[in-house]
Amino acid sequence: MNLKDLRDLWESPKGKYALIRVDESIDDGGLVIYDIAGRSVFLVDDDDLHDQVVRRMREAGVSVMDDLPS
Repeated sequence: MNLKDLRDLWESPKGKYALIRVDESIDDGGLVIYDIAGRSVFLVDDDDLHDQVVRRMREAGVSVMDDLPS
């Protein structure tokens, strides 16, 4: 898996994915990718790749939330 394979995470329409803050003491490392419609976490096993994806998602304006959306 590479960054290009995951571009849907930041190129999808607004509201499809969110970033959920799970640890406020860590910058972007404390964020989990959440599929709102699927009500599931999208896990990126590679830490460096995860950080790149989160950065791209934040740059694209994906919402950052402290709690799961209801």
